Amino acid sequence: MGRFSLSAPGKALRLAWRGHFITDFLLYLLVCAAIVWCILRGAMASGQNWQWGRVLDGFGVFTAEGFKAGPLLLGLLCTLKICLFGMVLAVCSGLAATSMRLFGGPGARFLATAYIQLIRNTPLLVHIFLTYFFLALYFDFSAFASAVFALGLFEGAYMAEIFRAGILAVPKEQVEAARSLGLGKGRAFAHIVLPQAVRHVMPPLVSQSISLVKDSSLAGAIALVELTQAGRLIIDAQFTVFETWTVVAATYLGLALLLSAISNRLRRRRG
Repeated sequence: MGRFSLSAPGKALRLAWRGHFITDFLLYLLVCAAIVWCILRGAMASGQNWQWGRVLDGFGVFTAEGFKAGPLLLGLLCTLKICLFGMVLAVCSGLAATSMRLFGGPGARFLATAYIQLIRNTPLLVHIFLTYFFLALYFDFSAFASAVFALGLFEGAYMAEIFRAGILAVPKEQVEAARSLGLGKGRAFAHIVLPQAVRHVMPPLVSQSISLVKDSSLAGAIALVELTQAGRLIIDAQFTVFETWTVVAATYLGLALLLSAISNRLRRRRG
């Protein structure tokens, strides 16, 4: 009876949360449907000859030899590769900067702070140009490597502050209590601080990951044919401005929603 009485409020809260979630989700779908309807109504009233089929063929077509990937699909694959390698570099550089700021000496703290402040107060496009036109000359970077390097270091500066805030959000009293029980610094950090810090940093880390996906569109400035640049090439060839940018925007939206869904699933499994 005691266990049932304790679990009943939790079940009630979960049912209430699900009810609110379903209501909010249906409202969200209704608003999206209204926006789409208004756009389509205006598009039909304009009398323009829309060519959605030609734009969608940019993802690929089936021929007698089989499936032939189009520029949009190839650009999407390039964007995914940039985001994947850029995310790995961003996490590594962010963790390194956080460790230097929290656990390093004065010199390490100064270097980490200088890196974070320099990156966060200058545009990403400038870093891409500097990497491609200067560093690439000395380190023989390709356009792809230049984009990954610039994007990873840029997003890593923001992730460093996210990691630092998550670690500092854990009360010091918990670490002190763990040390009083005989745990060393490493074990106290791994078993007490890190699990709580992960829960703290997950939502802002997902938001920063979505920003990384959107920022990858700037890689087209150095002649790298990612998703946005592929859209520009299709517009130059077909003059389908509205259709192409709508499809490109919908693709980026799909990537962002996919990241959010994966994050929510991981958070539910951990919690």
